[in-house]
Amino acid sequence: MKQFLSILVCALALCGCAASRHSSVNKVAPIEGYKYFYVLGTNGMVSIESRVGLADELGNASANTYINAFNPSDVIIGYLMKKGFIRAPKLDKEQAVKTLLVSYGESGHHRGNIAEVTIQFIDASTYELVASTTAASGGLKTDSDKLRDAILKSLQNLFE
Repeated sequence: MKQFLSILVCALALCGCAASRHSSVNKVAPIEGYKYFYVLGTNGMVSIESRVGLADELGNASANTYINAFNPSDVIIGYLMKKGFIRAPKLDKEQAVKTLLVSYGESGHHRGNIAEVTIQFIDASTYELVASTTAASGGLKTDSDKLRDAILKSLQNLFE
């Protein structure tokens, strides 16, 4: 029985690892020809995690609460700026041909532990898809950590 449980645990761990590595990239046109980007609005989220410690000899237990505020657009903006793109503060018709519209969406949650995101890059002058990328992440404590990791994996895959 113990051997069966060991095999089952290993199989589940391998399935979970494989799912968290899921990613795809769809490049329709070269992204390198663009200079500017404009991120369409994303909603922020707050993760709250509470931890209660063990009681000491007097029966006093410690409790800590961690609040993690997160906005997906902040991660996307930082990554693209680091790659040399310039963030456009507004959409400008004159620069539209050199501008990417960037949209973000949560495209799935698998087994409650893995978050999946999809990011699209759209030509601002034609509204045609230039590229899209999807990635998943799991195994992290908070939803915001999972989403942040999935966004970074998605962008890294696109720019490899």
